[in-house]
Amino acid sequence: MKPATTRSGGDGGARTSLGVSAASTRLGTAMSNEMSVQQREAFAYFDATAEEWRRKAEGKPAKVNIIAQRNRCVLRVSERLGSVRRFLDIGCGTGELVFDMAATGAEATGVDFAPDMIRACESKKRDLNVDKASFVCQSVFDFRMPKEPFDVVSALGFVEYISPDELDAVLEKCARMLRAGGALVVGSRNRLFNIFSLNDYTRLEQELGLTDRLLGEAIALASAPDMTSAIRAARAAATRLPHPASHPGTGIGVRQRYQYTPGELAGRLEGHGLRAVNLFAIHYHAMPAAAKQRLLDVHVRISDLLYEIGAEDHRLIPYASSFVIDARRS
Repeated sequence: MKPATTRSGGDGGARTSLGVSAASTRLGTAMSNEMSVQQREAFAYFDATAEEWRRKAEGKPAKVNIIAQRNRCVLRVSERLGSVRRFLDIGCGTGELVFDMAATGAEATGVDFAPDMIRACESKKRDLNVDKASFVCQSVFDFRMPKEPFDVVSALGFVEYISPDELDAVLEKCARMLRAGGALVVGSRNRLFNIFSLNDYTRLEQELGLTDRLLGEAIALASAPDMTSAIRAARAAATRLPHPASHPGTGIGVRQRYQYTPGELAGRLEGHGLRAVNLFAIHYHAMPAAAKQRLLDVHVRISDLLYEIGAEDHRLIPYASSFVIDARRS
């Protein structure tokens, strides 16, 4: 599949703090002719839900703040890496992670193809008067290679909206944009969780005949003695799984949202010179999805607690609906 292309002005990388409304109209018209069905659905959803996304990122709904959990993984990785001068967030949404990284002193850049998301970023940048944060309204496939490499690149809540071939293209580009020893922090919906959610996603995996393969990787992760062994065992147990043409509805108007297992995504990273060194469990579930809806407050408290004390415990990964990988460029 040809990667989607998005234009944001004559220089291909124009910031959107000036003339964003007119640029947004041109951008949307161009994109509608160039994107796949999945990408058109994703563009329509995110460009129409910037305010809702901002409220989620700021923790306004009484739910597990998945965005904040993922963002804190990037902050942990950056702190451990040390001396992070340049940072890029792919699919930056309303920019919370970019502002957090700018607050550490890094030159932080966010790129997103949804004009309303970038408008929200620019508005918040003006309100906060943050000099070190910058934003680009553009597809990552058109994002210009930097003159200086980045120390950290993140892509959270992003890979599910591009095809596997496009994922490989993004990973290759990220590897080229990173300095040697730099970190790519990438998040994914956790396909292993489908066998523990006990809902339509579980039935879908049964229909595809994949439950044994998923269970094998889950057992490998849960029985490993440490993180290094867990990643190695997950890689050995994982295979490239077929993807269904559509998924059960989750309230997001994109019919096909790709999912990966930790071992499968780690293998794809390795193919581009990126070595997985750590896994984070995001949105831990202590009960099946149906029970969660009835006991939401209990679910939120347990999930938040397990993130605080066990986000880097690989044994929790199979029961988390998402995960984040910390990968280093060779």
